[in-house]
Amino acid sequence: MNNLERRGTFRRMALRAILSFIVATVMLNHPTTAQVTNVNPDSDQPVLTNIGALPPEFNASQARGINTQGHVVGSLILREEANHAFLYRNGEMMDLGVLPSGTFSDAYAVNERDQVVGTALFSFPIPPGGRFFHAFIWDKGVMTDIGLLRPGGHSHAYAINNRGQVVGDAGDHAFLYYQGVMTDLGTLGGSTSKAVAINEAGAIVGNSTLADGSKHAFLYWQGVMTDLGTLGGANSIASSINNLGQIVGTSQLADGTSHGFLYQSGQMIDLTTLPNGQDISSAIWINDVGQILCDGFVYESGRVVSFSAPLPPDNLIFVFATQINNRGQIPGWILPIKQAGVLNINELAESQQ
Repeated sequence: MNNLERRGTFRRMALRAILSFIVATVMLNHPTTAQVTNVNPDSDQPVLTNIGALPPEFNASQARGINTQGHVVGSLILREEANHAFLYRNGEMMDLGVLPSGTFSDAYAVNERDQVVGTALFSFPIPPGGRFFHAFIWDKGVMTDIGLLRPGGHSHAYAINNRGQVVGDAGDHAFLYYQGVMTDLGTLGGSTSKAVAINEAGAIVGNSTLADGSKHAFLYWQGVMTDLGTLGGANSIASSINNLGQIVGTSQLADGTSHGFLYQSGQMIDLTTLPNGQDISSAIWINDVGQILCDGFVYESGRVVSFSAPLPPDNLIFVFATQINNRGQIPGWILPIKQAGVLNINELAESQQ
């Protein structure tokens, strides 16, 4: 297991531990509609908004995806394999339910048409105990199982563009799902691949193993998977692509350390070499404005806006940030109230001036 995989494994373990803690400690009677918890005094606009949950069944929640309209998707948290995907729009939290034979769903992304994708538990009655996770697309009140590339195994959908093109992984291979057809995107010569993001032009990014077992970021465009290389180390992963074709992710260096990268015009740029970029050990998302979401801060044209410290006046902590839309809104999780939230990095930046 390489360092990038270890870090991902550690984060997943930490999240499972925290979610287990929630089951035992979460409070009742949390709000079902958005509650502004922090306001920029200069603009009277929210810096951090708690979008709540759906009590009494679901008292905790976590946000994972957001569109340009500020509609949010994520998970209503109950217990392991009993969570439900949600869509939050226009001040209302909606339980998206589960597949007919399952008990669990989780949403990762939403497009401007409010089509939602994620993964849900799929159970086979025969043989007893046949349980798999299948990618889904939710559209106009109906959750549809996207299925698999081949029989058996799991599938997950991570992103969707406004054309309804969905990307993810199925049976250890990256896929593109469009108009009812799932296409295997192949690999870079290894046995596994994973697609994690797609832009409006249909350009796809993710990561794939090579024949030697190392893992490299890729760009899939017009039927061709291109190896983006590394910053000198063995492994790299791409995590986001914007509509300008700019790609961000994380790469190892020759000494084994990890730095965030920006890939543009055929070149992988080490973000730590840019002005004030010295602390960018990974890059999570890039929007069309050029704002790059990193671990606990946003980087834009040499400026760093941090949200890692508790936010006044209530000392709330914003964690597990996953995306940033073109309005600077970031979905994530608010502690200690343990509910989904949206942080506006532009308002936070203004309030810190």
